[in-house]
Amino acid sequence: MLSFINNNSKVWVSDNTGVSKIRAINFYQKRKAKICDLFIGSISRVKPRRKLKKGQLFRAILVQSRFPVFRPFGSYIRSVATRSILMKRGEFVPISNRVNGFFFYEIKLIKEYK
Repeated sequence: MLSFINNNSKVWVSDNTGVSKIRAINFYQKRKAKICDLFIGSISRVKPRRKLKKGQLFRAILVQSRFPVFRPFGSYIRSVATRSILMKRGEFVPISNRVNGFFFYEIKLIKEYK
């Protein structure tokens, strides 16, 4: 079973920016993305009357995956949907104030994430 997202995959956004879905366009140093990986996405669906517009490009980090993420001690965890969070340009900080849902533990191990 694969645990990656490919180009042109649609990913749900789990923060309060007003964006519902983004389309994965490009990945940093890889051809596919898994949990904790950064990618560039184009906004494909936005709630009305928001600052962000359809078609804008943003960096995003993958925080949940439909496919199982295996842990070193033998167990695995998976989510109902594949979700991401939008990041500010040039920084490793989320755009939004609040994040809906939960994070996988592997994201806390990244030292740059705030």
